[in-house]
Amino acid sequence: MLQAYINTFLIKLGIIRKEESFIVREEIRENATWSDLRQNRIKQIKEDLESGNINVDSEIIEESGQTLLTQSIVIDRYEIFLLCLLYQANVNQQTYEGMRPVHLAASLGRLKMLQDLKQYGAELDAKDELGMTPLERAKLYNHSEIIEFLKQ
Repeated sequence: MLQAYINTFLIKLGIIRKEESFIVREEIRENATWSDLRQNRIKQIKEDLESGNINVDSEIIEESGQTLLTQSIVIDRYEIFLLCLLYQANVNQQTYEGMRPVHLAASLGRLKMLQDLKQYGAELDAKDELGMTPLERAKLYNHSEIIEFLKQ
């Protein structure tokens, strides 16, 4: 957001032209996808995926590494999560904090999502940037069903 503000300010001062500001243009697309996800606009996201307007593995929050898949886990949008899997999202892609979808699902208690991630080839013993596995994260947050599932 700060970068967009700076770009807007520089455009108003005439230092740069709008077409020179990559961040401003990208942020509009990112915000639209993020908005669609938050508002659970499944049809719009599906249309964007089908048309190629968005890439299922692209970052949707600037400089975070957060993708449609990871954010669908975070805000618990199961239908959009399934769309991501159907469009072959990388189930082992890391955020900039070293978190994979399995770490997020385990930390947040999303058992069904974790089961689906396993079916799509997610590495359940992967370590995050802190050296924690999904099982260790589930224990940290006391998610007993997840702990039981990951011990199987």
